Amino acid sequence: MKRWTRYIKRFAVTIGVVLLGFTVLVVVDELEKQQQASTTNVLKKGPLKVSVVELNPVEHNVEIETLARIEPLYDSELSSLVDGRVASVEPAFTEGNLVDAGTVLIRIEDSELRAEVANAKYTLSQAKIDLLKEEREVQQARREWAKTSKNKKPYSPLVFREPQLNAAKLNVTAAQQNLKRAQRLLSYATVRAPYKGTVVTRDIDPGETVSVGQLLGRVMSVGQYQITAQLTERQWALLEAEPEQSLAYVELPGAEQKLPAKIRSTGLFVESDTQLRNVYIDVDVEQSLAGDSVVAQADSDASRLLPNTLTTNQYAVMLPGRLVKVTLPGRTLHKVWRLPESAFTRDSHIWLIDDQGRLAKEPVELLTADHNVLVIDRHSPFDQQEPIRVVRFPQARFTVGQPVEELMPNTAEETLAVQGSTTP
Repeated sequence: MKRWTRYIKRFAVTIGVVLLGFTVLVVVDELEKQQQASTTNVLKKGPLKVSVVELNPVEHNVEIETLARIEPLYDSELSSLVDGRVASVEPAFTEGNLVDAGTVLIRIEDSELRAEVANAKYTLSQAKIDLLKEEREVQQARREWAKTSKNKKPYSPLVFREPQLNAAKLNVTAAQQNLKRAQRLLSYATVRAPYKGTVVTRDIDPGETVSVGQLLGRVMSVGQYQITAQLTERQWALLEAEPEQSLAYVELPGAEQKLPAKIRSTGLFVESDTQLRNVYIDVDVEQSLAGDSVVAQADSDASRLLPNTLTTNQYAVMLPGRLVKVTLPGRTLHKVWRLPESAFTRDSHIWLIDDQGRLAKEPVELLTADHNVLVIDRHSPFDQQEPIRVVRFPQARFTVGQPVEELMPNTAEETLAVQGSTTP
């Protein structure tokens, strides 16, 4: 009985395997029929129509764009340099106010300092009188020696009172320096804005007593800024050889205009945390806006604000801490291809049309991107074919060797937008 049971199980397994194999054969045959039918339909419909653009080798002037943060050129904490009572705080020294260089901010009681200046002047006058007396004594000593010595040399400098004369001269010099020191301390009693800027904080009020080194407030420069643009190694390789000889451009937030800026220096080091290199840029807003080198659109609101004297609202176009787009001068690339961004696939390839009108897929090296146009290296296995025909809009169903029908751009302007300017 057990033997018959084993035979039945084996027979059932064999039948199942046979049925499964038959089912697979039927499915494969059906798929082949569908594929043949699809191929037949494609052949009936004709080659796939694709939009194509012809590319020739061109020269391309690279512009490197990056985001950077605006920083004030100066950011100072004002401290008291003298002791005394705060006599007055000027209205200009209020948080948020715009002040010019030299504007009086604080006055400290200076009666004692004026007394020191007067005393220093008296001391200097006495030193000058003593010097005149000593010069007269020297002249008298020389006359007496000439009468009695019979042209002999003096046996000591004391004969002509040379040490006393030098001491009198040094006393005058010391008195002059003391007077300058007293006058300088007196000037410190009047605290002035060190440069054109905005008052960030005020930490003192009238009537308070201050000591040397005590914080009075903080002032931040306006109109003059510095920007540190950080570049990757790839961007740095495309940077102009001597960027200090050219201008950078800073795009103002919310305005269709760019300010020219001076490239001060390039950092000769790499940031250890980010592995980026720095380019240091100075921006003088007043000089840039007042000059003719502003790049602006006629319809921009900010482009109508260009007087020689800037107001608070106009300084607000460049606020410290804000991110701006910086454009740096780059190298000129020779014999490269400019193609539309849509022609570049995610796996860094482009689709070409060969001489037989069939598709070919080739890898390319992306050098830079410029306003929806990509610049790729010309050196590749197909660089002997010029011009090349590139598919503008690759599709997922493309296969290598697939025949296609080319559709060229409708207008000459569309081709020129891709090609750019060429240099013979």
